[in-house]
Amino acid sequence: MLTTETDIVDRSLLDGWLARCVGTERQYLIDAVVHQMTPTEIAEKHGVSRQTVYQWRRKVREKLKQLRV
Repeated sequence: MLTTETDIVDRSLLDGWLARCVGTERQYLIDAVVHQMTPTEIAEKHGVSRQTVYQWRRKVREKLKQLRV
């Protein structure tokens, strides 16, 4: 439940980021931001290597950089 204006803004930002991501990028973003999981934990959860998780993170960062332009 959203309790403060900050929660609403944070949720709005996350929703905007998720809308720009697909599949595994979304999974990464939710696990990293919402669940505060480490790359190792994310890799174990999804049965992939940490290198794969770092690739997901790189793709998400590239998309989010485009928002600042």
